[in-house]
Amino acid sequence: STQTAGLAFAGTTTTGPDNPGATNATEEYNGTSWTSVNNMNYSVRNFGGAGTQTNAVAAGGNPGPSQYNSTTGEYDGTDWTAGTSLPTALQDNQGMTGASQSAAFFVGGEGPPGSRRTDTLEYDGTNWTAGGSIDTGVMQNGASGTLTAGLTFGGTTGSAVTTTIGYDGTSWSTRPSMATARQYAHGAGTNVATFVAGGLGPPGGAITTTEDFTGETTAVTASTLTTS
Repeated sequence: STQTAGLAFAGTTTTGPDNPGATNATEEYNGTSWTSVNNMNYSVRNFGGAGTQTNAVAAGGNPGPSQYNSTTGEYDGTDWTAGTSLPTALQDNQGMTGASQSAAFFVGGEGPPGSRRTDTLEYDGTNWTAGGSIDTGVMQNGASGTLTAGLTFGGTTGSAVTTTIGYDGTSWSTRPSMATARQYAHGAGTNVATFVAGGLGPPGGAITTTEDFTGETTAVTASTLTTS
């Protein structure tokens, strides 16, 4: 969504590595303040989400104590309702993006028993269908853009990576790599104007930089992340 119509949902409210706590809380942002609204249809962390403040979708994740989940949730700006379940339960599928719940997709994720996935799943608001696959399984990757002009970046293939690839709605192709290997990083934007911030780098230390991606053929730049 935009800065004046943001949406945050689920995650964990506890601290510590891999803590099993998960929440179903949902909050909306109007550019000035956050407001609690109706809860999600399931509690979860380490999942994927996409869409806008009035048209969002969540899928998969770790509900704790079960490690993998196939649940889908749809948000219409007021209520969450259950959508069509994923064909396979998984978690760490943060590489999810899309303009709405009827044009969303994700690539990668962790499926039991701990395998990193190479497939893409697309959601049309009713059904999940298979999209183009990637060469190397990844999880905990970030994503931005739309179903026909998307990016995924970073994640782990066994250790944190710098890889960036683009999606045209059918197949994936190589883009310039990030400057810093990172997993659990989050980004936003389009396939030619994206930023990524934070995350964990090898061997798991927190990263405090942000990177900007300024085009399909332009290298990324790194700068220090500042907060106010």
